[in-house]
Amino acid sequence: MRANPDIARFFTPQARAAHEYTLIEPAGAARLHQNEGAPLPQERSEEIAEVVARALKVERTLHCYPSLRAARLHDAYADFLGVPERNIEITAGSSMGISLVALACFAPGRRVAIVTPSFSIYEQHARLAQCEVVPVRLDAQMNYTREALLAPEVLTADVVIVCTPNNPTGCLLPASWTRELCDLAQGLVVVDEAYVEFAPEAESMTPEAPSRPNVVVLRTLSKAWGLAGLRLGAMVASEAALAVFRAVKPPYAFSFLSEVVGAHVLLNWREVLTSRVAYTCVERAKMTAALGGVPGIEIFESHANFVCFRHPGVRGLERALREEAALLIRIYSSAGPLSNIARASIWSAEANALFCELAPGLLKKH
Repeated sequence: MRANPDIARFFTPQARAAHEYTLIEPAGAARLHQNEGAPLPQERSEEIAEVVARALKVERTLHCYPSLRAARLHDAYADFLGVPERNIEITAGSSMGISLVALACFAPGRRVAIVTPSFSIYEQHARLAQCEVVPVRLDAQMNYTREALLAPEVLTADVVIVCTPNNPTGCLLPASWTRELCDLAQGLVVVDEAYVEFAPEAESMTPEAPSRPNVVVLRTLSKAWGLAGLRLGAMVASEAALAVFRAVKPPYAFSFLSEVVGAHVLLNWREVLTSRVAYTCVERAKMTAALGGVPGIEIFESHANFVCFRHPGVRGLERALREEAALLIRIYSSAGPLSNIARASIWSAEANALFCELAPGLLKKH
């Protein structure tokens, strides 16, 4: 129990057992550990600053609450995704979408099927709500299997959460399997597509979500768009489902400035997005090739903005890169399916090149 014994009685056992989401983040280091998308060039940052300054001067000041509906942002995001505006709800990143699913759908005793390994927040929400967690296990190569996805215990769960491409492994869920899951599942199917822009070969479920009453798709501007600090995402679902999520969503969940910048980016940065995705795919291939010659390494096929690999020396690698080169990577558990696994996200060309130069030699040492 980490809570002070004097106040522990205020919290549920589930809350006391939860783990804070923390990372080592020394100032000035290259952030290959956070999946944020490559840094924006200076001219794009200046463009955003101009948009913000103009909005503050012309539209409203910060002492006013933002619009409850944020119509222009809804319209711009719906247009980008190719869905009717009535079938989209803006969230503070896809993480808020996960939280809204938990608020509306999780309760003691309900069964939640979750891909494992995947984003830890899914399971944390389920445990906090005293749900029974049903694992949908990836295979030894960190890929989905149809057998695990369509198992009876998954199809009868109250909620099924899949992430494609998956974080932290990068595997892609075939669209035909996703459709089978949605057709056969008795409960709600949540498809987290936070990384889908990085997989041009992927077939998104976003266009189908409005007509499927049991499907919710989560999207975000945090990854491919390079706007993690903006905290904007979207839920795409049927009108009936979104009515419930809107009812449990906190009012004024994102700022007026997020609305302004988000709408501007969605309307004007389509070519920027295409360029960023192409850059990421090229850099991902370079990183994969650089690691490929390391004895004992296992590299998992990634369709996202990172490379995920297993090697006994990942802890030594993480420490050496952080202390000697100011490069941050993410390492996972020392046991279980993520044992000896590291993940390196695509960052600036300079940081990526330094990783490719140093990582193979450091892994051989450790």
